Amino acid sequence: MDRLNSLQTTGFDYKSIKHWLIVAAITGLFFLLAGQGLLDSKSTYHKIFYFTFIPAALFGLGKKELSTALKTPIISIFIIFSLATILSTAINSSDEIPNLLKREAYTVALFITICFLAKNAIDLTIKTVLAAATVFLVISYYSFIPWIFSILSSKNLGDRFIGAGMLDNPLLSSHLYGFYSVLLGLIAIYQKEKNIRLASGGMALLFFILTLATGSRTPLLALACTALWLPVISANKHAVKVLGGLAVAAVIAYLFYPELFVNRGFSYRPELWMSAIDQIKIYPVLGYGFGNNPDFFVESLQTSFREPHNIHLTVLYFTGATGFIWPFAFEGVGDTGGGWKRSRGS
Repeated sequence: MDRLNSLQTTGFDYKSIKHWLIVAAITGLFFLLAGQGLLDSKSTYHKIFYFTFIPAALFGLGKKELSTALKTPIISIFIIFSLATILSTAINSSDEIPNLLKREAYTVALFITICFLAKNAIDLTIKTVLAAATVFLVISYYSFIPWIFSILSSKNLGDRFIGAGMLDNPLLSSHLYGFYSVLLGLIAIYQKEKNIRLASGGMALLFFILTLATGSRTPLLALACTALWLPVISANKHAVKVLGGLAVAAVIAYLFYPELFVNRGFSYRPELWMSAIDQIKIYPVLGYGFGNNPDFFVESLQTSFREPHNIHLTVLYFTGATGFIWPFAFEGVGDTGGGWKRSRGS
């Protein structure tokens, strides 16, 4: 018997419980997406997630629906990856297992709650995403406009934009702005309502400008790969328009401010990566496990780093080859499966 139905037999109203679970999950989704710009406290941000997403994950789906959700490729692959990280961590530092289990449980709860919303309130979910994006965009440009005027007046193009709220470094900000660029671009591509499509496309371009302003090149590479890959997996005519707009914006930015793309060269990255690879060779199969304190020394800077600034090397360092293959499978399913299904359905 479903968990909500079980509650109903004890005197609780099924529809009322479901309604409040949707309200809580939608509220949580809004703050998950916009909270880093709205809130100043990471603790508050985390607590909102716990109190809004966890109930829907625990009680929102029935046994059959939950089983179906857990069998979806992305969630299944993440669970396998989690087991690999637990194995690696248990061998190296068993004290870190409780913290690791909590993180992975929260991530699975996020996936399950999104499945719950997609099944029961998909239109409201899309509107909430757009509302959160709009709020986050307004907050970001409230900081960006004074920043860009100060940059233009001082002609110091080396400064990097950060943003408002909890954002405290340009790299973190660039990942958020890049995420919104892709998310809103996808909504613009697949949304049938013209007004929503145009608004989403416009906001995607505005977030792309913010991504450029952070001066971080990693999300620019990710956006370029997305721009090349989406037309391949999508037969949707709007894909070319949205991604073409991003390409035009990138060309204009390069023509006027080429320093955004080339002023830092390769910096210290290759030396940092080699330092990470040297340490990975010591424990190539299971890695060092989470809880290990990495130390990657870059001789040219006489500085040590705690991460190799490369997601694949980071996964390989902590989980070894055992965990390394699963993020590739995760990305492969996300990059191909959903797009092909949509293309066939369009």
